[in-house]
Amino acid sequence: GAVPAFLHPVDNADGTVPDAPLLEKKVAPWWQTGKAPKNATWINTDFLTYGTYVELAEAVLQNKKGIISKIDEVAGLKLIVEDHHDDNGDHHAHGHDHSIGDDPPHSFILQPIYESFDSDAEVVGLLYIVVGWDVYFQGILPEGTNGVQIVLSDGCGSQYTFVLEGQVGRLMGEGDLHEGYDSLKVTSTLTGGDRVSQCEYILEIYATDELKESYESKDPLIFAIVVAMIFVFTTMVFLVYDWAVQRRQWMIIRAARKTQAI
Repeated sequence: GAVPAFLHPVDNADGTVPDAPLLEKKVAPWWQTGKAPKNATWINTDFLTYGTYVELAEAVLQNKKGIISKIDEVAGLKLIVEDHHDDNGDHHAHGHDHSIGDDPPHSFILQPIYESFDSDAEVVGLLYIVVGWDVYFQGILPEGTNGVQIVLSDGCGSQYTFVLEGQVGRLMGEGDLHEGYDSLKVTSTLTGGDRVSQCEYILEIYATDELKESYESKDPLIFAIVVAMIFVFTTMVFLVYDWAVQRRQWMIIRAARKTQAI
């Protein structure tokens, strides 16, 4: 469609917009975008009609730094992501299929844009970046190494489980779907310290039976048996040789005794 002449609210937003004193009498129209959207009606969309965006924008103005949102499933965000797909429908690394459809979890980052480089400069804009979490789980393991499960939690109630199969990271589904091996869990916190986020993102990494089986092999047992057989064979050869030498010596002594008797 054509670019709207006036500001308009986010389509499919739930209509619930939290109070945000710092944003009073302000608007945040989506104007410039990297890669022109296929649907031009997104231009001039006022994102301050979108609850999650308002919460994050308020926090950005308070903290004066970029902030990452919670995992967001509002239809408006999904439409933006879909609108920026390539012509073949793929905007994710490698274009892999997902068990719950091509709809991996997304968050977004708001980065303040200041009027000048002065320390007390006013925020005059916000840089909006959509983060597709599946992209970060591609190309991690070498080919042939499979069965590592990753549970992504945003600390605000959303969890998604991915499985790494060589170079491919595949979304298993929503929730904590790991199959066990809790004692081997490795936890990594993605946010905290100087990084500000709406929620605390945590990665929990688990092994699986498939990964365990890839490192289980009968080769050590086979090699041990082969080495043991070599030792047994060598021992038998030595014993046979020793017996043959003793028998030869005994025959010589016996022949000598007969000669002396004559």
